[in-house]
Amino acid sequence: MASHGRRHMHDPNSEAYKAYMAATLERMRREYERRRREEAERNARARGTKAIEVDTIEAYPKENAKHHHTEMFDVFESGEPPLVLRRGQSFFMAIRFKRDYDPMKDEVYIDFSIGPNPELSKGTFMSLRVPAQKGEFRLAPASWEVRVTHHDRAVLSVQVFVPAGVSVGSWKLSVLGRSKNDPEAKSKFRLDKDVYILFNPWCKEDLVYMENEDWRREYVLDDVGKIYMGSWKQPQGRRWIFGQFGELVLPACTLLLEKSKTLPNDRPRDETQVER
Repeated sequence: MASHGRRHMHDPNSEAYKAYMAATLERMRREYERRRREEAERNARARGTKAIEVDTIEAYPKENAKHHHTEMFDVFESGEPPLVLRRGQSFFMAIRFKRDYDPMKDEVYIDFSIGPNPELSKGTFMSLRVPAQKGEFRLAPASWEVRVTHHDRAVLSVQVFVPAGVSVGSWKLSVLGRSKNDPEAKSKFRLDKDVYILFNPWCKEDLVYMENEDWRREYVLDDVGKIYMGSWKQPQGRRWIFGQFGELVLPACTLLLEKSKTLPNDRPRDETQVER
């Protein structure tokens, strides 16, 4: 009888064979469904814990330059100019992520640093947490601050305020992504160009502030003027091209500041120290 049953198992037309194949297919189906559920659960956990990643940053260098009186610099004639800002003012930027930004699950920080060893206590490092909702500035102009101006799925637009007391020079800007469900999950995206922050004679909180608009135009914006030579009895004026907006001026000035050994905390904040 046993051998008779085994013969029927190999007979495609037998009931035993059909029952065996049906049971096998059902077992394979259940195994497939189980694996699919496990994979879906793993993907769901990964989506919930993986830190949000930045795809690109739009810093609007030319638009911000007009607001900061820096659009005259020749660096803006290049295809991808850097940010050139003046302290004591705000600027706009947009962050596009690789997926939709969810403020209930994601945390975003904007970091600024300057110098070889940036430290929060020295004012050479600042980390700004992007708020979850749109709002107005509360701490500015006394402190660094960021506010959300617009959010559309994977694009987050923000406005950042730079206080008037920060060091002038070449800063680095990075955007960090974190997951609220997993503190260990992190991502980092650095802007490929440095951010130049300059003194601001248009800002009352800056010690270089000049109230007279004509003076600001002559001493800051005019790149052609006159220098005087000779003695005090017989001075002679001579036309002079200052060239302060040349393409290499900002990198050259930054290099001089970095090589200087007389500036406090290794970074230039005080205009008197910089002038000396």
